[in-house]
Amino acid sequence: MINKYKKYTIQKLSENFICQLHFFKKIYFVHLFYRGITVFEKIYIFKYGLYIKIFFKKNVIIFKKYILHFIFIYSIGKINKNKDNI
Repeated sequence: MINKYKKYTIQKLSENFICQLHFFKKIYFVHLFYRGITVFEKIYIFKYGLYIKIFFKKNVIIFKKYILHFIFIYSIGKINKNKDNI
């Protein structure tokens, strides 16, 4: 079965915390893996930045990143080793 979307691992928060960024039909998604549990949420893109909303344990956490940083990751398809603000 062919995977229809591109997938990049953008953060490895710890051994049990992995965040992956997905691109499919011009929509960006996040999968947050915590001890095998997948948390799914959309990424909202604005003109000057990238906003990620992750719902985890009934808490809403909003992260802001610069979109050029993610476009660079898309273009090279490499792992972002920075821990950034997450």
